[in-house]
Order: sequence, then C-alpha cells, then structure tokens
Amino acid sequence: MKKIVLLFTFLLVLSGCYVQSLNVFYTKDLVVSAPEILGEWDSVIQLGKDVRGMKIRPWKFGENTIETYDGENKFGELEVVYFKVGEDLFMDFTAGRMTEDKHYYPNIYWAAGVLPCHSLCRVDIKGNGLIITPLDYDWFVEKIEKNQLPLRYIKPNYSSSNYVFIADSSEWIKFLKEYSRDTSAFNPKRRFVFKRKGI
Repeated sequence: MKKIVLLFTFLLVLSGCYVQSLNVFYTKDLVVSAPEILGEWDSVIQLGKDVRGMKIRPWKFGENTIETYDGENKFGELEVVYFKVGEDLFMDFTAGRMTEDKHYYPNIYWAAGVLPCHSLCRVDIKGNGLIITPLDYDWFVEKIEKNQLPLRYIKPNYSSSNYVFIADSSEWIKFLKEYSRDTSAFNPKRRFVFKRKGI
C-alpha cells in the first residue's frame, strides 16, 4: 500500500510538468508516419538540462512507441502518435508498458502519461539532431488566470490539483495552428535534445 501511495503522490507532482488532455490532440486525417525518427537517439538535454555526462541509455523511437530513460537510466515506454499541422510535426503521448521488474519504479516520462490523459510535444528534426519540446504547463496556467485561453478545461476542487483540458481534437488543432511556433507555449527551456546514436 505504501508503494501505491508513493507512486500516486509522485504522479500528482509530475502531472504539473505537462499539459494534459482527456482527448487526443489530433484528428485521424493528420496522423503521419515519421520514419526519419526511427532508431536510437542519445540524450543531450532532458527538460532543459545538459545530460551529456550522465551516460543515459539511448532512447529508442519506434513507429508508435518510445523507450525512454531518465537521468538514473530508469525505463519507461510511451505510446505515441505522430501527426502534422501544416508543416509542423507533433507527437501525442500516453504511458505504454512499464518495466517487468515489480521492484523498479518507472521513470518520470512514463509517469507523465500514466493518468488517462494525453500530452503533447512539438518535434523538430535538424540533420542528425532531434528536438522534442513539450507544451509549457506554466504558460497555460498564466493564460488561464488572465482568461486568455480559448480551450476548455477542468480543475478538481482540491488546491494541489492541476488543470486538465477537455478541449476536443478540433479545438487543439485550431490552437496548434496559432501557437505551434510560439516559444512561450513550446518553451525551449523544457526541451529534449538528442543526436542520432553513433554519429
């Protein structure tokens, strides 16, 4: 029971790092394959922090999964759907399978998607580099508090809860058309940077 409480507390704290939606961020007609991403990528930056000296295992990008590793080399799998809005590539993600070891806690990237919610990142490929930038939750909170965000959301009545968006896919697409290149909405300080393994 203690492990369940610790994991649940961990998930509540972590969920504030990512914008979460009860609905997917895409419509089926926007789904694409992203063969240029497939394979292993070495971490350079995770959540804005330089991790080159940490010897983190390579992330493995598949057609609809990503095997992720945090700074302690804890594993977590994400289920992903790649889609495009205009020329911009995005990934919608949720938690995938957990490690087989029952005594091993998943990493924070897996935990971010374990609640029945979807999260979103912008994906940029530049030569042998890959940049993944999540939506900035703090920016969303600021916009909500100023009544400047045209997306529907809920916030449970307890003080430590986070906003969860209930906007439908078409609302998200409209939002992405306007904000896909906005560096406040997709803050580079929270990005992940990778280089193709072996290059």
